[in-house]
Amino acid sequence: MISEFSYLNISSIGRNLIQDENDCGYACLEIPSCFSYNVAAFPDVNGKLLCELLPSDKFNNSDKFNASKEFHHFYIPSPCDSSPCKNTGKCISLYQENGYKCICVKGFTGKDCETSKKY
Repeated sequence: MISEFSYLNISSIGRNLIQDENDCGYACLEIPSCFSYNVAAFPDVNGKLLCELLPSDKFNNSDKFNASKEFHHFYIPSPCDSSPCKNTGKCISLYQENGYKCICVKGFTGKDCETSKKY
């Protein structure tokens, strides 16, 4: 999946220059701890794209996911893609279980933060 003109600002597990954005995806597939990657939106003067391999994704680091004029962010499909968490709950991908967990804001509860707490 792609988030165009977006950047996940976390420490990379690898950086290199590539010919094509698909090369970055193949590199990520070769590393079990790679869950997403940033690719330069535009090539450098030599026609190369910067590829940053990342050990996490935008769902588990939403506070570090930003708009960017220089990068595209790619990530593996996640149950969080459908925005299951209601009422501004934060979705955390649980890839090993092919599931997710919602972190609810104060005042809400339930698997998807769908229930208002009664005080």
